[in-house]
Amino acid sequence: MLNKSLPKILADNCFDRVPTNDKVWVLKIPVNKMLLSQLDWQFDIPFWKHGQKKYAITPNQVLNNPKKYLHQYKRIKNTDLKFPIDIAKNKKGRWEIIDGLHRLVKAKMLGLTVVSVRKISLAQFKKLLK
Repeated sequence: MLNKSLPKILADNCFDRVPTNDKVWVLKIPVNKMLLSQLDWQFDIPFWKHGQKKYAITPNQVLNNPKKYLHQYKRIKNTDLKFPIDIAKNKKGRWEIIDGLHRLVKAKMLGLTVVSVRKISLAQFKKLLK
């Protein structure tokens, strides 16, 4: 079911629901390399909370004004890049991050152009939502 409080940009471009991280983390999926540029379309989507407001800020807003969005900036800085980013193809056929957006933003901050990812198949994704 689509969350009616989702901003239109999220509803139009992203999964309606995603599985919990604990279900994703236990998957036995090979790690691959991917160009960061294939995933950074998500940097303009307001995934993150700011204050009490959900879906308030985008990764690009944090990158452009870290002092204003200090909480998310600290989360980015403290994330560990040794873990791959979990992705799946969404309804638009683009790779969407299921877990690891802060890691992807940190990779960009560090000037990396390639990141480690785990590609979740559509069948696996649907199974995780049950």
